[in-house]
Amino acid sequence: MIASEYAKKGCALIVSPDDTCGVDTLTRDKEAMDRLYEKGYQDAEKIHHFIES
Repeated sequence: MIASEYAKKGCALIVSPDDTCGVDTLTRDKEAMDRLYEKGYQDAEKIHHFIES
């Protein structure tokens, strides 16, 4: 079984960005980096919910 199948069953949590918000590794666009940071912060809530269940 692959990791995504475990995740669908609720047995695993895959921690990776599902969207980079248009940011690449060499960006200096502060607004884009802030958007990506906020998205990551919001996505981190999934970890908390996963651990509690």
